[in-house]
Amino acid sequence: GGPLAYASIAAVLIRCIQSLFCGHMGRRSHTIEELKLQLYVDDPLAVARGTPLRCRRLFSMFLLAFLVIGPPLAWHKASWGMEIIWTGLQYIMTGTSVIVTVPEDKLADLRIITQGFMNHNVISISALRSYIGKVQSIASLLYAIRPFVSYLWAALQAPLDGPPYGHVWKTRISHALDWIWSFLQMCGEGPLVREFTVQSYYGHPQRLRIGTDASPYGLGGWLMKEDAIVGFFYDEVQEEDLQRFNIERGSAEAQQVLECLAALVALKIWLPIWSQHRISLTVRADNMTVLAMVSRMKASTNSLRIIACEMAMLLTQSCYMPWVAEHTPGVQHGVADALSRKFDPHYRYSHPAVLDTATQCHVPRRSDSWYLTLKAPAQ
Repeated sequence: GGPLAYASIAAVLIRCIQSLFCGHMGRRSHTIEELKLQLYVDDPLAVARGTPLRCRRLFSMFLLAFLVIGPPLAWHKASWGMEIIWTGLQYIMTGTSVIVTVPEDKLADLRIITQGFMNHNVISISALRSYIGKVQSIASLLYAIRPFVSYLWAALQAPLDGPPYGHVWKTRISHALDWIWSFLQMCGEGPLVREFTVQSYYGHPQRLRIGTDASPYGLGGWLMKEDAIVGFFYDEVQEEDLQRFNIERGSAEAQQVLECLAALVALKIWLPIWSQHRISLTVRADNMTVLAMVSRMKASTNSLRIIACEMAMLLTQSCYMPWVAEHTPGVQHGVADALSRKFDPHYRYSHPAVLDTATQCHVPRRSDSWYLTLKAPAQ
């Protein structure tokens, strides 16, 4: 379709212009870019490094290249310097950080649209597409909103089931709307400000690792500070889990959901430890789905969306997004694997010696009250 064709053409265009500013580092395959480009739909952004005179020259080259091979530019919207507006957000570059601000009017506009959607039974598809674009812009700062945006996209892709032409039922996205509204209420009147410091980006924080695994019968995980495991947990698959996620105990088909659930349990148990500091949080897991959920807040099924939304709420309580989420082959994942199989009737459990000095952590019942996102927040 048209949008897909435009995206392909725009990507080729911006890559052609970017190639003008790449210099090869000798025989290595890496390149040094004096100017880097980003394109959001039809809104380009160029960031240059060098002396003021050199930056002016680079920007001039970029604009000339765009005039030669690109579409017309909206000069009246252009801005440049250490403070710019791009995609409705304000960016301020300092010597030590980049400060990104969502203005009060943008938050107020999103709040009005969200409330309007919540007060109607049907929603225009075109209005929903526009709304998704606005939410995704803010989700670049409020990364916890990302799993709720997937509900909105799912509503656009789902087959119609009786609403007026060009509309969708509000019930399809009511859960996402409720929690986006909750996030907006947490932000207050605004502005919403996030500061990304150079020190945090390049620093060497305390290394904290959380390892998790799951079997068809149980969950297990450990907490490591520096090079020593200081805490661990194991828990059987609870009846509430079977009913909530529509899975069967002992079934291999439940593995993906249970491994994601194990990561959620671990993050929730040790939240007070990792939420207040800039740390390197490594969630070790056998399943790549867990890594996608933690690092990008993405989920593909209803069961996984429940877990992703819970992770999102946890991450809103942390000062920083976890730095790393890495995949570890199952063969190298012995401790968490042993903990998760403690309740497996076909497995003879032997307590790992590395856990002798670690503290066992209590795992509460996972009833409805354990979850934060199963109920709609107060409006």
